[in-house]
Amino acid sequence: MSKPETQKEIIQGIYKIENIKTHKVYIGQSIDIYRRWQEHKNMLEHNEHHSRKLQNSYNRTKDKNIFEYSILEVVEYREDLDLREKYYIDKYNSLYDGYNCADVGTFLNGKIIKKRIDKIKQRYYYSIFANLYNPDIIRLSSKWLSKLDPILMHYSWRTMKYMCIILKWFYDNYYNKDNLLMLHMTVTHNNLFVARIEKDDEEIESYRFKVVSKNYIPEWNWYKDKPVTKEELNSWIFDFKEIDQELENKIMKGI
Repeated sequence: MSKPETQKEIIQGIYKIENIKTHKVYIGQSIDIYRRWQEHKNMLEHNEHHSRKLQNSYNRTKDKNIFEYSILEVVEYREDLDLREKYYIDKYNSLYDGYNCADVGTFLNGKIIKKRIDKIKQRYYYSIFANLYNPDIIRLSSKWLSKLDPILMHYSWRTMKYMCIILKWFYDNYYNKDNLLMLHMTVTHNNLFVARIEKDDEEIESYRFKVVSKNYIPEWNWYKDKPVTKEELNSWIFDFKEIDQELENKIMKGI
């Protein structure tokens, strides 16, 4: 067996152990790949490996050097490891024609997979918000928040999405570089967003956005003397629906 490299740095990601004669592989993940490789080596040498398929192949093989270790992907975020491991298990078919004994997808059902996907969406919409946010034009306030800050990451991805929609609505309908208008947005706990259009710190107009979920499709109730039409609202949300679907597809493909 080729020995795992001496650890010089900590690498988090997805790796494979390959029998170079049969080309069957074992796919694994670790927050410290080199250390994990050493653990695999020790388990195999002591006939204690959790993958009986890999252990049996190792036991039958005289030349242990045919088992090669390699890194498939460096993964930046720990919460992405399960999805990326599943991607490579499917790619190499290592559950049915390899050394993996448990489909990581088994552990990604229900709340676990939802948590992983929600975290990815949260980061994604945070990045969109950061691109839309301009401290000279946008003022944010809540119980905790007075300026753009990593604390925004405490909001759910849906809240981040709604905040992005409100910012986009403001840019599309009110802001231009000459009118000096500002948006003062307040976020509360009950899915209520208050958007105040201001000029020289004086309120010009005020909107309240109430979000109601129905079959996971947000419905927006607008309160104002001159309400926004449903057609206008749908046109603003449409781009984000497309982003939602594209992001969902990427996540499920492991991209």
